[in-house]
Amino acid sequence: MPSNNNYTFKVFADGVALNEYEREVRDNVCSCWIASDAGKSFYIHWTGPVTDVGLKCTVSLDGTILRSQIVLPGRAIDSIIKGCMVGTSTLKLFAFSKVSLTDDEAIAAPDQNLSELGTIELCVTRVQLTKSEGRTSNAAPPKLNDAAIHERSKKMSMHRITFQGTEELTTPYEFYTARTLESVPHARFVFKYRPREFLRAQGIAPEDNALDRAPENVMDDQVLDVQDAEQEEQNRREILETQRQMQELQARLDRLQNGGGAVKREVKTELLASFVVDADGVIDLTAD
Repeated sequence: MPSNNNYTFKVFADGVALNEYEREVRDNVCSCWIASDAGKSFYIHWTGPVTDVGLKCTVSLDGTILRSQIVLPGRAIDSIIKGCMVGTSTLKLFAFSKVSLTDDEAIAAPDQNLSELGTIELCVTRVQLTKSEGRTSNAAPPKLNDAAIHERSKKMSMHRITFQGTEELTTPYEFYTARTLESVPHARFVFKYRPREFLRAQGIAPEDNALDRAPENVMDDQVLDVQDAEQEEQNRREILETQRQMQELQARLDRLQNGGGAVKREVKTELLASFVVDADGVIDLTAD
C-alpha cells in the first residue's frame, strides 16, 4: 500500500500480501485496487515507526465501522487486524464472499445505498488513551452490509465482506478508552476490492497470471542484477591489483637482471615466466 511516510497497510490472504494496482495518494488519502477471492479469509497488517502519541485505527468494511485498533505511545506500530472480538476470547474472522442476488425489486437494495460496497477503509486518529479497568469482553460486532442486490444492478459482479470462521485468543485483550485529539483523521487508507476477472476486464490488473506476479519477479531480477554487478566489479578490481603486482615483479626482475653480478646472465631466460590472468582473475604460470 502506498505509505504516507508514517504508516503502511497491507492486505494478506493465504499468508501472502495481495498485489496492489493503480496506487494513488491525494492529500492524506492513500488508495489502491486489490483482487478478492470469494471464500478466502484475509487480514490487514498495519506497520509504522515508534509513535509518541496514542493512535486509533478505525476499520470500516463496505461502509460499516466494525472495530478500532489502538497503539500505545512509545511503541512501534505492528498490528494484525483479522476480525472482530466477541465475548472474552473469540475472534470472528474477515473473509471475502459473493453478493446475494435477487430479482425481487421490493427487497433489492438500491445501488445508491451500496456506494461503499467493495471497500476496506482504515482511518488513523491521534488519541489520548486510558485503560478501561474491569472491562473484559466485547459486545457482538455490528451487522455487516449483506443486503441482496438486484440481478440487473451494476453491483452484481462485486464481492462483499462477511465473517467466516473463528479463532480463539490465548492472550486476553486489554481495553482502552480513547479521547480524540484531532477533529478529523490525519491519515486514511482505502483498498478497493473486486473479483480478479473484473479488474482484468477493466484493465486494472494484468491479464496473465505471470504478469500478475510481475512486481515480485521484477524485484527478484533487480536483486540478481545488483549481485552480478557487484561480483563483476570485485573481479575487475582483483584483476587490476594482480596486474599491478605483476608489473612490480617484472620491474624487480629487470633491476636484478641489469644489476651486474647479482644474477648470472645465463639464468635470465630460465627465470622469466609469462603471467596469464583469465576473466575470473586466476593466475596461470606457464614457463616460456
